Amino acid sequence: MEIADQLSSLPPSSVQAGVAISIAAGTLYCFFGYRLLKFVIGFTGFLLAGASGAFLGQSLSHGHVVVTLAAAIIGGCAGAFALLFLYKVGIFFIGVFAALLGALVAFGGRTEDWIPWAIVGTAVVGGLIALIMERPIIMLATAAIGAWMLVTGIAYFVIGPTLITNFEDLIQLGNERFVVIVSWAVLTAAGTLNQLAMYRRRPSPPAPPRQ
Repeated sequence: MEIADQLSSLPPSSVQAGVAISIAAGTLYCFFGYRLLKFVIGFTGFLLAGASGAFLGQSLSHGHVVVTLAAAIIGGCAGAFALLFLYKVGIFFIGVFAALLGALVAFGGRTEDWIPWAIVGTAVVGGLIALIMERPIIMLATAAIGAWMLVTGIAYFVIGPTLITNFEDLIQLGNERFVVIVSWAVLTAAGTLNQLAMYRRRPSPPAPPRQ
């Protein structure tokens, strides 16, 4: 069963609630990512491990919706706790997630044999750069991830659910592709600047008392 079929079999209110949660989480990612870093790391682990759990549950149960959702929730919780306890791994995966998203947008629609390797290589490099330049890269990465969650969530309510049941549809929107990418870029820039401004406005620690 395809993801679109699974979504269509769920109550519309449940899907809309999930999209609304994604929009709320995307707002936190985009504009407060570095300040809420523990939440971001945990939620990133939930998303990555939850998606893997859903895929495994779907494969083993031949598309049974309840089993797929249960596997996604169990896998997501395990992934969230794992990344929270392994801080540097969490930082790496945030960089991977953001770089992967950027690579998929950049190479969307191309079919050359080297494209999958370029996407994987870009994701790994993004994770490594996040480890080396943690603060600025995490600000940019969380802004990019959150902006994409906002754009896709809003697209669900404005354009309709048919275009967001398949990730490739989001990357290859045809005439809407330019609008989606520009919206994503603008939100990413706004989120990054907001996080930089928040970090600079943080009060300095009090000076130690003179002896």
